[in-house]
Amino acid sequence: MGVFGIDMIANYLNGLKPERNSGKKKLDKNAQNDSLNQKKLSDLGWRVCVVWECSIRGADKDPVAVKDRIVKWILSDSAFLEVRE
Repeated sequence: MGVFGIDMIANYLNGLKPERNSGKKKLDKNAQNDSLNQKKLSDLGWRVCVVWECSIRGADKDPVAVKDRIVKWILSDSAFLEVRE
């Protein structure tokens, strides 16, 4: 669940109202950190592949197809791959 989820539950149990936009703020901060870290890796000469969990979990997902996309990317010259679906 993570610290964010635990804090929300603790606030609820203690009768405190969570900040309305705290979830959005957390997601925005995560996206900002991800972008910064990807740039740092690229600046160091690394190639970056981001695989979203939603692309491989679920009855309608095909993890083998995701693996095939990653292998194709590894063999390419492309610096970045993001697999969302």
